[in-house]
Amino acid sequence: APRSPFPTVVCRMLLDTSLANPVVWSDVYLIGVPLIDSQHRRLFALVESLRLSFVLRKADAFVMKTLKGVLSYCAEHFESEELLMQVVGYPSFRSHVAQHRRFTAAAH
Repeated sequence: APRSPFPTVVCRMLLDTSLANPVVWSDVYLIGVPLIDSQHRRLFALVESLRLSFVLRKADAFVMKTLKGVLSYCAEHFESEELLMQVVGYPSFRSHVAQHRRFTAAAH
């Protein structure tokens, strides 16, 4: 199964407190599974929206709505990615699911 730096990169972006660097998709994050690649692109866009809501000093309610949107989409993505990994017998399934759980716990 293809390996991607995607999870590490997204976690780093979400934890970057400087907010100076735009969150930009690159094809280096492609894993070759169209559904998952599409979801990853969407996550980048959502995280960039969240970053901009901070940078542009949007109202707290807007920031919270944006954050909830990111976390909700992450949950949807994790569910579909985990199902797909189970179906194809992804060899690192358990460790990848553990990554998802750690991220979810840290985000809430």
